[in-house]
Amino acid sequence: MIALTRFCLAAGLALTLAACAEPMILIHERDPSVEFLRVTYDVGSESCPEDSLVTHSGREYAFVISGQLGVRVGFDEYHLEPGHSITFDATSPHRLWAIGDEPVEALWVVVGRQSDRRVPST
Repeated sequence: MIALTRFCLAAGLALTLAACAEPMILIHERDPSVEFLRVTYDVGSESCPEDSLVTHSGREYAFVISGQLGVRVGFDEYHLEPGHSITFDATSPHRLWAIGDEPVEALWVVVGRQSDRRVPST
């Protein structure tokens, strides 16, 4: 399971898309075009099946805090470790998964996300 906490600051509430032990608010002003996320990827978790990549508008930026994260963007795959970062155009098909036997903690900034059916509109 991937714990993704998305903050709806206009309402002053944290909207949790999956259970998260310690939600962290990373921004205190609402900006509908930018999301700051702290994501926990449990061991063996993935954002979507290998044969079903995700696309949406916007650009994603990530920084791995702990663990090892696999990232596929189009036909390219990356193995990120603590201290590594990545950025990509989110209109490119992509997926994420935890590698190894420990959870992954990562910080994400998503700019201009729209049309992602997994995320309720705010």
